[in-house]
Amino acid sequence: MNISNLYRRTFGQKCLEIPPATSPITLVASLVRHPLTQNITQMRKIILFTFLALATFTTQAQTVIHTEDITNFWQAFDSTQNTNNKEKQIYFIQKYYLDKATVGLKYTTKPTYLEGQNAYNAQNWFTYISENKEKLIRIRPYTLDNLENQKKILQTKFGYFKELYPDFNRLDVYFVIGIGDFGGQANEKNVVIAAEVMAKDTPDWGISMVLHEFVHTLQALRNDALLQHTILEGMADFVAELANQKSLTETYPGGYIEFGNKNEKAVWNEYKKYIYSSETNGKFFDWLYGSKGREINETQVKDLGYFMGYTFCKAYYKNATNKKLALKEIIEWDLSTSEKAREFLLKSGYVPKKDLKFIKKFKFSPVIEQKIIVKKELYGYKQNEKEVVFTYKLGKSENNEAINKISVAGNFNGWNPSDDNYQMTFQKNRTYELRIQKSKFEKDKKYLFKFVTNGVNWLGIPEKALNIDEESGNLILKID
Repeated sequence: MNISNLYRRTFGQKCLEIPPATSPITLVASLVRHPLTQNITQMRKIILFTFLALATFTTQAQTVIHTEDITNFWQAFDSTQNTNNKEKQIYFIQKYYLDKATVGLKYTTKPTYLEGQNAYNAQNWFTYISENKEKLIRIRPYTLDNLENQKKILQTKFGYFKELYPDFNRLDVYFVIGIGDFGGQANEKNVVIAAEVMAKDTPDWGISMVLHEFVHTLQALRNDALLQHTILEGMADFVAELANQKSLTETYPGGYIEFGNKNEKAVWNEYKKYIYSSETNGKFFDWLYGSKGREINETQVKDLGYFMGYTFCKAYYKNATNKKLALKEIIEWDLSTSEKAREFLLKSGYVPKKDLKFIKKFKFSPVIEQKIIVKKELYGYKQNEKEVVFTYKLGKSENNEAINKISVAGNFNGWNPSDDNYQMTFQKNRTYELRIQKSKFEKDKKYLFKFVTNGVNWLGIPEKALNIDEESGNLILKID
């Protein structure tokens, strides 16, 4: 029952005309000023009606947030730590975790990304636990009490989302522990958040990602070309920011939104070279989906396609007079063809005047990327007789004043960017350095690492790096 019908059942058909999407808060403000409410009896009815309306509104916006898989995972994890027998450890993972799987965890085990890949099984989780034990122990508190507190925050945010977009649909949100291959996924009815990727020491680490993925449940997702996917993903970021009432630069400090805002002209000029792509086989030229990223102003940054789509949607919303209608149009825009995506971009008002003719006239076609031959070299560290010397040099677009710290995180320190032993110190020529004794490492062991700014922003890896682990996308450290 919508609020208008609830009102009419309480007060009569012709008492007051109420727009169907009116929220209880707005409605009550209108009712108490209405002539019909100017006596005690009517005021009592108003109070009763308010409670009924709020209850109805809350129920309509209510979602179900599942954390059972998190609890089950830690039972399985603890059981694996009580034995060194591999077969028993795999058995415990199967018994306590996968056999109790919710719909969300079952969705996680499907071979979503790699065509022909087998579904994930207990062996996959055993391997992940073995290789990431220290990291899992470190994030454990953030997946338990911290996550329980976020349930309340999420329900408030979903309520506000429904005020912004009345066609909000109820859904289920599942928090799981995956094997590190995605942060969030969505289908028509469910959102799945991988805590092993997203969890960190902030009170709301899951909120923005849940809202982002929820937007995807409202879209008609397609496997089409770059511009469509750019808008789809950027839209999810933009709408999530609105619903969360918190800037993405605050949610993800040092991330692609912050970088894009500082380098918007350069990012747009590079993106234009690929905007006419008609590729529909998932070829996104490193603009999307956690690939190695694009190098802009000597800085390698992932997911700048999200930033471009975000700015298109932000411009559309900013330039609209009726914000609620604009949001509805953004979410429900038909992106089934590249031409319709072009229409959205043009209507957004984002395109600079000097580029309007190009954007209106270009033909969608395959993009032939001109590869520049780059001389490969060892990146991120060097060695002497006694030490490993990690080095990171700021790109031209990176502002040293905005960087509080740069750290090294890898499988040698539990991928912990807050480890005091791996904080780098500023040298000269915009360079940071960290010296670690070789005795801390084993010669025959495979070490992986990345640089992290301000404890949260995991830095991209330039194409010139010779020591890239293709499977994980991390840097390789090899001890001589």
